[in-house]
Amino acid sequence: MNSLTTELTVKNSDLRDFLKMSGPSLYEICKKLDVNLVSSPNNAKNKNIEGSEVRRILESRGYSFPKQAKTIVCGINKGGAGKTTTTFYLAQRLSSLGARVLVIDGDPQGNLTLAFNLEKYGIDIDEGTNVLIDILKGNTALQEALIPVTPLLHLLPSTPMNSQTDSYLRDKVKNLSAPMKSIFKDVISEYDYILIDTAPTFGVTNTAFFACADLVILPVNPDKFSPMSLKQTLGELNDISSAFGLTFEKKILYTKHDRRENLSADTFKMFFSSYPEMMFNTVIGVSADAKNTIVKGEYLFEKKSSIKDDFDSLTIEIMNLNSVANKKSLQ
Repeated sequence: MNSLTTELTVKNSDLRDFLKMSGPSLYEICKKLDVNLVSSPNNAKNKNIEGSEVRRILESRGYSFPKQAKTIVCGINKGGAGKTTTTFYLAQRLSSLGARVLVIDGDPQGNLTLAFNLEKYGIDIDEGTNVLIDILKGNTALQEALIPVTPLLHLLPSTPMNSQTDSYLRDKVKNLSAPMKSIFKDVISEYDYILIDTAPTFGVTNTAFFACADLVILPVNPDKFSPMSLKQTLGELNDISSAFGLTFEKKILYTKHDRRENLSADTFKMFFSSYPEMMFNTVIGVSADAKNTIVKGEYLFEKKSSIKDDFDSLTIEIMNLNSVANKKSLQ
């Protein structure tokens, strides 16, 4: 399957920081592995490393990617919490670090699909586009509906046609823990991560998504409705766990944190004191770059930006890259 564009890359300086290595040490590894370096799109003199080559570097240092896809669902019963932004940038950074990523837009609004700027590549998303509801009805296979954005990053898009999924699942499916697992069973060995962006509801589609999760990321932000939405969503997740006998990890991600505002700091302290073991170490700050980069069709991880650093930190935490930092090459 031919991809729309080339692999996403990592700057040499970033990879050195992630692995806590010196420049000469990374150079020696690249030389030993015959790693192909590519020019940075912002400065031809600077050299970047493509995701597939980063994968070889990490594996040479003893890092193991998941043996089968880890399914990460980003969801909470609230709009504007940062679900789509988190899913989008996490998908990009994971794939730039060599992970094979399937990202699924599970929201009929299709904002995640729009974030990929597919029209730039001549891809029109309309009512004829194959989406989740078509797969559930058996009209197409998952593999046939995927859009290969890059060789390591594939997208199942969404359109308003997915507004039918709740009624379809309610009428046709008795066990909501089964449909998504059934869809993914043929591709679970082809990816390292399956990322799912969800609608801000408690519909049966989200129940089915949560039921196939290994990890649920719950984004919260500093506004008065976040605590209530988090409490409601955690209750829903507990009900799903009990109803289907499931165990999945739940992690809270604090987003849109403005370090200049007392309200933001106070809200973070409230979440941390209430859910200390569930909080990510990473906090995602507020930044115009998060939205503007998508609108302009740019690549966030080529920028110098606090929000870029935050998503780097989140990716490192999810991949547990600190486990290979300071290790000697095994080759």
